[in-house]
Amino acid sequence: MSRPERQAEADIQKPKTERTGGSMNKTGSLGERIAVKHLKKCGYKIIETNFKLKCGEIDIIGKDNNYICFIEVKTQTSNEFKQPFEEVDYFKQEKLRLTAEIWLTMRNLCDSACRFDIVSVILSDNPHSHNIKVIKDAFWV
Repeated sequence: MSRPERQAEADIQKPKTERTGGSMNKTGSLGERIAVKHLKKCGYKIIETNFKLKCGEIDIIGKDNNYICFIEVKTQTSNEFKQPFEEVDYFKQEKLRLTAEIWLTMRNLCDSACRFDIVSVILSDNPHSHNIKVIKDAFWV
């Protein structure tokens, strides 16, 4: 198992919390761990998680077949008002695009085939029945 895979596996095992606007974002961290596990089951190879720059963050960077995938995870406790993926607006897409472009440049991979995916997670009281939806090629930039 490579170092990024070991790190991703370790991230699934330990609870993480992130500071967002002064409050703990446990829901988002849980959703990201669930997404990593689900993506692996779907055949994705996880390269990196939580890649952060001043201009933005990419939740998960993975490989699916010949594509480098920049994956945004959106998590909610219900879909009462709207689906989690609807939170990825134009401004978020632009931040993801810029951050992905820098990531590719840093690794000399600018000519690689890539795409932007979204994982939508709706949490359930039963940890075995979360609603998880992977939207491949969710937007173009």
